[in-house]
Amino acid sequence: APWQRRFYDVILSGCIPLVLSWDTPSFPNGKSYWVPEGVISKQMETYSVSQTYVFAKGFVPKKLAVDYSSIVYEVEGKPTQLKNMSMMKPAMEWLLSHPRQVQRRQLNMMRYALLFSMGVGADAHMYEDQFAGLIRVLKRYRDDKVKHYRQLMVKKQKNKEGREIAGKTMDGA
Repeated sequence: APWQRRFYDVILSGCIPLVLSWDTPSFPNGKSYWVPEGVISKQMETYSVSQTYVFAKGFVPKKLAVDYSSIVYEVEGKPTQLKNMSMMKPAMEWLLSHPRQVQRRQLNMMRYALLFSMGVGADAHMYEDQFAGLIRVLKRYRDDKVKHYRQLMVKKQKNKEGREIAGKTMDGA
């Protein structure tokens, strides 16, 4: 699958996910941490991080938006070398030799950690955890749908009133 639980387990353990990053031509400015487009099937597109990872920046309210690029270390994937992981070792060595890069990513992970976990215990309701975040996203989705429905009803009512006025004008003429 494009996302997997172990990705979040790594983050919750305070470790930095090292991912192969692929461009996603069908989703401009998108990246995939799964596979490049057309690898699984010519008809199947690869979905971007913002389409598949929970609370990804761009699809949720700003307060809940996770900028995954700020917590992972991306290694550019080469479509011609799908099974060759040799580029991962130099990437890990580079990251380990740059402690400020490690620290920056760990600080960002701390900022997002609650969104990747389900609260437990008597005080779980006091924190913005994954469950609370999902409820917020669903509420926003519902509010958007209700707003759209109301706009349609207003438009429908105006059209109906317009037809009634036009009919009276024609009858009265």
